[in-house]
Amino acid sequence: MCAGNASIVRGLYEAFNSGDLPAAWALLDPAVSFVEPPVSRVPYAGYHSGPRSVVAAIFRHEEDLWEDFRAIPQTLVDTGESVLVLGFFKCVGRKTGDPRCMPFVHECFVNGERVSRMHTYPETARAMRIPD
Repeated sequence: MCAGNASIVRGLYEAFNSGDLPAAWALLDPAVSFVEPPVSRVPYAGYHSGPRSVVAAIFRHEEDLWEDFRAIPQTLVDTGESVLVLGFFKCVGRKTGDPRCMPFVHECFVNGERVSRMHTYPETARAMRIPD
């Protein structure tokens, strides 16, 4: 991994959080894969391959469940093989109006100038409670 990988990963979060999906899309490798753990009541759990699948399966579900959903990276650690992102999801439940702040760890892999793979490691007991 090159020294700019953490910057590329940070750019993905910034683009997503600002609502600039075309910029976020441009930072995803054409063969990108996202792995979301099998957490109960998470409709997009599983393996998603390709930008269209990732956006359709994950980002669109977030819009259905939450208002003002943001993934806020606090610490990025370049391991040489991947970039670990420690942060929190900040949002408001669309059905309940309840604000949420939920911790996460993402492991991102960069190929060239794009994110090629992302694995999510949620703090499942508290983080993934989704309103009915």
